[in-house]
Amino acid sequence: MSSFTNKSSEGTSGAIPDRKRIHVGWRRRLAGRLLSAIAVALRLWAACTRRSRSAPTKTVFVFEPFGMGDFLSLEPLIRHLGSNGIEVRVCARSEWKALLSNELVGQWLHPQLPWTSYDSRSKYQVARYVLGDFWKFISQLRAAGKGAVGLDPRGDVRSVILLYLDGCHPVATLECYLGTDLRIPRAAARIIECPDHLPRWQINLLFSKALSISAPNDCRPPSCPHLRNGGDWKDHRMAGLIPIAPWPGKWWNSRNWIELGKSLAADRWQPVGLCGPGQSQSARLQLGNEIEIRECLSVDQWSLNLQSCAFVITVDSGPMHLADALGVPVIALFGQGKLPLWAPSGPKSRVITHQDDPDFFLCHPIEKNAHWGRKFMSRICVAEVLSAVKGLGELEPSIRL
Repeated sequence: MSSFTNKSSEGTSGAIPDRKRIHVGWRRRLAGRLLSAIAVALRLWAACTRRSRSAPTKTVFVFEPFGMGDFLSLEPLIRHLGSNGIEVRVCARSEWKALLSNELVGQWLHPQLPWTSYDSRSKYQVARYVLGDFWKFISQLRAAGKGAVGLDPRGDVRSVILLYLDGCHPVATLECYLGTDLRIPRAAARIIECPDHLPRWQINLLFSKALSISAPNDCRPPSCPHLRNGGDWKDHRMAGLIPIAPWPGKWWNSRNWIELGKSLAADRWQPVGLCGPGQSQSARLQLGNEIEIRECLSVDQWSLNLQSCAFVITVDSGPMHLADALGVPVIALFGQGKLPLWAPSGPKSRVITHQDDPDFFLCHPIEKNAHWGRKFMSRICVAEVLSAVKGLGELEPSIRL
């Protein structure tokens, strides 16, 4: 296991600059500048057409259209806003509603955005941005966001523009697009710093500053107490294996998974593969034919299966963060994936990575870069994972090889 030191690139060959963030190429940088100019104009327009806000903030609209882990990282912030009497409205995938207690969110809107795809050919199709369904979604956003303070926890200028179009004012965003060196100008929105040494959930808590709210005294990582079933996972001999993530660049070698499963079974563990909807075939190809595969169709099913495990071995994925939030010990395998931004935060969780190798670099998690991610995942060996399981036994005597 290595320390969290990184290099960055878009996944090109040749000399790689030593940086802590993904380096954005000139095309995306040019597009970012053009979109930032639009955001600046929209901010000026909003300032001229709305009265300055004198009363304390009462409503916040949070825009996070991506995955389970992305949304879970917002739980501490949403919890903190609720404790300060602020109504929170959310634009996030409806599947993630179960991750929060019902009283924490006042209104929920499901996103319909082309750029949430991992397929670069699909996300940049101009036609998808001019169809009626996209503009119908914009009108729904405006009904939900008008008059609220807009929060974009990704540093995504596209989201900033949408929040202004929704009628949000002011809008707060990160200083740069999450994990990259693509910066948003200060004239475009209220800018929140994005320190490289903090996990994402702690960065999200910094948005309290934009709302003139003090940081919470109990800085607790994401948790889902309402999903805990009260069972004692220490009594189980089940070892959860999560081999699939939406971006295949995060996958581990199938030969390693099969060897790991055999080693765990030889030590009287019951390895069980866990995957999301429609992923059973991919999980079977990764884990082999000897391991039971359980397809989890909802957050509740994920929760029940994860809490049946003594520990979970997983690629960087949303269910990794859910297991961590449920207090289940996690061994997380990282090839790509910025650290500690995406590292699990629980005291029982461990990260295995080789990001301190001299030729490591970060790349965009898009289809054409998947081979780079798999290259760095392949450096993790089975012996390291088995050693990490033994290390968990120092915390929990019931976890022994």
